[in-house]
Amino acid sequence: MDQGGGGRAAWSLSVWFRSDWHDRRVTTTIRRGRTLARAVAAGFGLGALPVVALDVFPELQPTSPVATVVACGIPYVPIPLAAMCAGLAVASVSRGRRMLWATAAGAVLVGGLRDRFVAPASVEPPPRDRRLTVLSANVLFGRADPRHIVDLAQGVDVVAIQENTPRFDEALHAILAADFPYQLGTSTEDASGTMLWSRTPLEHGGTGDTRFTSVVATTTVRGVQWTVANVHPSPPQMGSRQWARDAQRVLDLVRSHLGEKLVVVGDFNAIEEHLTMRRFAAAGFSNAMSGSPSAGAAAWQPSWPAKHAWALPLIRIDHALHSGPVQAWRPRYTRVRGSDHKALVAVFRAL
Repeated sequence: MDQGGGGRAAWSLSVWFRSDWHDRRVTTTIRRGRTLARAVAAGFGLGALPVVALDVFPELQPTSPVATVVACGIPYVPIPLAAMCAGLAVASVSRGRRMLWATAAGAVLVGGLRDRFVAPASVEPPPRDRRLTVLSANVLFGRADPRHIVDLAQGVDVVAIQENTPRFDEALHAILAADFPYQLGTSTEDASGTMLWSRTPLEHGGTGDTRFTSVVATTTVRGVQWTVANVHPSPPQMGSRQWARDAQRVLDLVRSHLGEKLVVVGDFNAIEEHLTMRRFAAAGFSNAMSGSPSAGAAAWQPSWPAKHAWALPLIRIDHALHSGPVQAWRPRYTRVRGSDHKALVAVFRAL
């Protein structure tokens, strides 16, 4: 009887030790998990901090190429902030705090990215009598497929080409000149070539003092006189100061035409949150992306990099701006074979 009682006691003690060891192991695992969640939350928060600072203080963006590139992350700030809130939710001990941080994570994510998922009803463009349709494409040192450009140009009035090379210009001329007989701009062996093609006569209105060619022209389409600018300020890789100066020179080039029915398209080498694009907005230019919704044109349409079909474009640096006497419909962005930029097709109406 004594041995049986001692055996049961030893067995009970063994079970207690195993249970206690298991509980302590679970507690340690939970504690380590919460510590890791706090570290992840802090990491995401600190990672978002410089991007937020560049958004709040855009004057810092031209201080270095790194700052200019980091500012490209401004549209994505809700993602690390939501991840930070999610990490804090996991790290929280009380159920109430977990629910609070989880709700905050969802609100930040949905609130910041709602335009990417919400597709408002499209509005049909007006009759063609007071309408201008423009195709703009960066053709990557002339490596894009000219036939694809011709396909995209069906139904448009003006074609704007950036990085136009002599070889590409010749190939495009052979298949586009019949429908677009008027041409104004440059073709060069580097990225400097910028060209306008039009169904109606073009009159030169000015050339910008920029590293790459930026050109302004006037043309009359269905009885309405339009001013069209094809611009291409230099990228931040050439130096952030040069990047900011070039954009300012483009602004100086087109600002005097703000009272006209003005459309400015091209590769701006900047997202809307960059200081250079904010200066355009402050001067009185509107971005066509803020125009009326149109079929096939989502609110979030990054345009670069898009060289390969599997590549996921991350930022929108190709834009269509317009002056006050012009109404715009949201552009439609389309991949171009051989180019690392998406082309845009924008519709405008003279007011």
